[in-house]
Amino acid sequence: LLISSLLYNIIIYITYGINNVSLNLNITYEPILDYFESLYDDLKDKLDPAIVVILRKIGSNLVSANILIESKHYNEASIILRSATESVVLFCYLIQFPEKVKEYLSDCQMLKFKNSFISYKKIIRSKNKPEMQDIFKLYTDEQIIEGYESSFYLLDDRNKQKILTAINRKEFSLDDKIVEKLDKFFENKWKPFFMKLEKMYKDAADFKKTSIKLRDFLFENYNYASQTTHGEFFNWLDMNKDKRQRICMLHSNFKRIIITNVTILQDNGFQLNLHKLKNHVDLLEKMSDELENYFKQ
Repeated sequence: LLISSLLYNIIIYITYGINNVSLNLNITYEPILDYFESLYDDLKDKLDPAIVVILRKIGSNLVSANILIESKHYNEASIILRSATESVVLFCYLIQFPEKVKEYLSDCQMLKFKNSFISYKKIIRSKNKPEMQDIFKLYTDEQIIEGYESSFYLLDDRNKQKILTAINRKEFSLDDKIVEKLDKFFENKWKPFFMKLEKMYKDAADFKKTSIKLRDFLFENYNYASQTTHGEFFNWLDMNKDKRQRICMLHSNFKRIIITNVTILQDNGFQLNLHKLKNHVDLLEKMSDELENYFKQ
């Protein structure tokens, strides 16, 4: 009975849908991507190199999302724009707190060390399993342990001290007790600040000219994209349909990513080409109007 009820609801959803229209909508953000590329060129020598990398990553996400939107892979575009939004929040945070760039890079380094530790645990603890035999044909236990121990010495002093404090040792070496202590440290006591999205939302200032809060401006689109990313069932039933909510959320997300970047730069004293900026913001607004008219048909 439960299965029959579910199938009935799925059939009703597919048949009638909500604001579904035929597949004749063509969207492209190419002109906006041109603007973002020129923005990157104008700023790459004025920003900290680490912040430049984040800006370039956002641009790459937008290019990839646009390709997917043009080919009507809307859900996949939404997933990539979710990643772009996370980078936008980090970008805003570091523009306002440039002194945190050093901590950001240090946390990135520690994250690589953590990921290596996870791999190390799996290899050592699963050494007798068939899927690990190829590895142990190439390396001995000692070589694997030495390889991970040597990675400790590539860490900066800040991270080395964190690890030594966590394991309560003066020197780093691996044994079962150390592995257990590292497990607890990485699971319960350490998380990179750039993965604490809510904290960055909270710490980042409001937009100066509009008093809009960063979280209020970005979160609804981010949340919708997160549901799609994690497999929200009905979004994946008709994933390529020109569904009003999906298309409007994608467009809003694209628009807000651009507007957030340029607003935070202006608020923090970076000079932008205002004429070029206005032309592209006007273009985004025109696209909004065209989409609204399309879905009224």
